[in-house]
Amino acid sequence: MKPDLILINLSKDSYLSDIGFKAIPDWLINPNIKINIVENTGSYRKLLPALEFADDKDLIVTADDDILYATNWLKNLLKFSTSEPDSIVCCRARLMKKNIIRNWQNYTKWDLINEKMKGNNILPTGGAGAVYKKKLLDVDFLSDHMFLEIAPTTDDLWFRMASLRMNTPVAVFPEIGYQNIYLLHRLGLEQENILKPKNASVSFYFPFYKKWMKFLDYIGKNQSKNDFAWASICKYSQSVQGK
Repeated sequence: MKPDLILINLSKDSYLSDIGFKAIPDWLINPNIKINIVENTGSYRKLLPALEFADDKDLIVTADDDILYATNWLKNLLKFSTSEPDSIVCCRARLMKKNIIRNWQNYTKWDLINEKMKGNNILPTGGAGAVYKKKLLDVDFLSDHMFLEIAPTTDDLWFRMASLRMNTPVAVFPEIGYQNIYLLHRLGLEQENILKPKNASVSFYFPFYKKWMKFLDYIGKNQSKNDFAWASICKYSQSVQGK
């Protein structure tokens, strides 16, 4: 299975941990690959620049540069996307949870999904691969550069809000990613975004510290970058609703 276009979005300027690049290496020059020089918006480059190359019928498949994808990865993504034409399709996702008073629980309570599932309370984690269509996204919201201010490293959350605004469900098929190989490094955003601030004095003196932290997670008391970003994204989405 070959894509119609392989789009590689590169930036010459630096942003966050990406220092940019000076020149395109010779080994990357290929007639089947388009090197797209774009503004450095970090991980948002996996999706945003592709919008101008796609129409409403095109399938946009996102991929990261720190994963070795299985040979049948693209074929399976497209197969399941065909069976779920009105959904975003992915192979790795989290179950978005609310508490008893319908407020969002913290991100650490959003468990990874290990079985086939479809719904509106699912967050694709796009690095493992996701299939989007422009018609399933609020493109105006998605392209709003406010994400650089309120969610600079949490692209998955911003992308999900852009689809939630269109009431788009997500269908996750974990088996697609079983053979993917995740490269280990220290530059990934996932651990940085879910890391909680440490309070050594509280953990030392308070024997029920872990239970207390779980309670804070349940009630949605923001503790990580993902938590603060999601709260800001929800607030901003409400402020521009209908605009």
